[in-house]
Amino acid sequence: MSEAFVINASINNEEQEEKAVQSEEGDKEGLVNESEEEEKPSTYSGNASSLPPQVQVNAVIHSREGKEDVRLEKNRQKARDTRKRRKIMTDEMKHRIVSLQKVTHVLLGKNAALQDALEGALQDRNANA
Repeated sequence: MSEAFVINASINNEEQEEKAVQSEEGDKEGLVNESEEEEKPSTYSGNASSLPPQVQVNAVIHSREGKEDVRLEKNRQKARDTRKRRKIMTDEMKHRIVSLQKVTHVLLGKNAALQDALEGALQDRNANA
């Protein structure tokens, strides 16, 4: 959202609130002036330099605060995503380690059985020779 749009929106909201208060007061008294009901043309040209200095400063401060809040929220979300991704990777690595340990155990058993069979075959061959 651009700075000018934020400023324009806040000015329009202020004008609308003032009109609403005036019309409520007029309704209560029964004295609504026709000239007050007419919409005043806005002198706002759409850029911050045409605003009074106090409004410009407030708009810049609010804009900076908003940008900072957005930046901080994005940073927090990225940190959450990173922690979540790291947790998933850690869990996957743990499962993979367990799986590889099981495979290693099976292969060590097969290796031991083959070595026993080889020793037996060598002994038979030596006994027959």
